Amino acid sequence: MRTGEQEERAAPMAENAPNRIFERALHRIPEPLRATFTPDQLTALDRALRPQNREHVVDYRVSLPWFGRRVYITLLAGPENRSLDRLRAEGQVAAGRIAATYGTAMAGIIGLMIVSGSVLVYSISKIFDAEGTSRMTYLQIRR
Repeated sequence: MRTGEQEERAAPMAENAPNRIFERALHRIPEPLRATFTPDQLTALDRALRPQNREHVVDYRVSLPWFGRRVYITLLAGPENRSLDRLRAEGQVAAGRIAATYGTAMAGIIGLMIVSGSVLVYSISKIFDAEGTSRMTYLQIRR
């Protein structure tokens, strides 16, 4: 059971704020079936479909252009609240999955290091010409 403070923190939005998820879900239900819902059922469905306000240590979201379309990248990180039994049931603690996750992270880190190093070497090569003299005129002493 949740304490009062946890309930308050988990409350996502004001009761009277529009819930777009609820509106979309209700719109997808055929009209004859939608008419059978009681006001109490609609209220319960609205509350169940409201997004929970979860706090993440890292919450990074970015939308990027990608060949004429837009794609989004989301990185969320925070403390794990699921039980070990639930993680096992979802297959999240299998050795292969953990190895694949760490392998992917390491490949990404190594890739970023290679790209960063290449940019650094390219930048340094543009500063100095073939004779080793600097092209950075603002560092030259003028008399």
